[in-house]
Amino acid sequence: MAVMRRRNRLYDRGVGVARFLVPVVSVGNLSVGGTGKTPAVRAFVRWMLEDGRRPAIAMRGYRAPRSADPLASTSDEAVELRRTLGTWPDGTPVPVLAHPDRTAAITSYLGSPAGSLADRIVLDDGFQHRRIARDLDVVLIDATRDPWRDRPLPLGLLREPVKSLDRAGAIVVTHAEMVPEGSVRGMLDLAANASPRAVLASCRHGWTSLVVESPEGAESRPVRWLHGKRVLAVCAIGNPAAFLAGMDRAIGGPVAGSVILRDHDPYSPRTIQRIIAAAHHADAEVVLTTEKDWGKLARTGIVGQAPPIARPILELSFDTGGPELRRAILAAGS
Repeated sequence: MAVMRRRNRLYDRGVGVARFLVPVVSVGNLSVGGTGKTPAVRAFVRWMLEDGRRPAIAMRGYRAPRSADPLASTSDEAVELRRTLGTWPDGTPVPVLAHPDRTAAITSYLGSPAGSLADRIVLDDGFQHRRIARDLDVVLIDATRDPWRDRPLPLGLLREPVKSLDRAGAIVVTHAEMVPEGSVRGMLDLAANASPRAVLASCRHGWTSLVVESPEGAESRPVRWLHGKRVLAVCAIGNPAAFLAGMDRAIGGPVAGSVILRDHDPYSPRTIQRIIAAAHHADAEVVLTTEKDWGKLARTGIVGQAPPIARPILELSFDTGGPELRRAILAAGS
């Protein structure tokens, strides 16, 4: 932590910090593991698209190779965002750069003919990546993982102490559906004390529909299609609790079985056979997974060897602060 404090003091003075000619909005968190960054990035980028902007996303990308084309990286989050985001007003797919050196990737991209058209950079998982200047720091706090009750790594899950929230321009409590309303209010009060100037918001994650994959192709189904079915849960995400809770609500009862893997599991052939065997053992009628996991499962040939594979379409809905947060994001850099 002492090293981090010294480094942050240098960054506060602008030492070693790159600044770009377009506004940068960072979306990050204090803790390791999933806090809902990808759905939040998707929601914020859609706000920009609706406003006629041309955003590009920059991320490190899990195990993204340094020599790879950042626009073609197959990192989990990059694949998911490319599949689920829309296009710029001119029809260009929203660019997603995934590269360990985000500064170099953004510099190269903005200097290219295609990148010269971008007018926003959204920095995915950027709160601790202070080598890039940002016009707005949005920090996400998972309602199920209260950082004020946590400790820094390695004793806890915090990447840095909660007092670092004083750098935030906006603080969003995510997964509000998972805890009592009073818990969310308490976190927002603590966040207001930590960063009095920050925009505060809270949101919940909800399933709006399903995409069901079978040998006949993909089709959309309502969430109620899952009700009463025997479901095998499969995921490899940082914090599966919200996914499993959403599944319980959709099914109306417990799952028939589950295969819960470590975050970013590559889904090797051996793991695929394990999933197929688990589905048969549980007499599952459907395998339910996440959008992030589907990006890898789709390349394994599992469709047709297991029951139909469904994934929920997840959207954020804001309980508090949504309009204010949207205004802050669209005004960043103005």
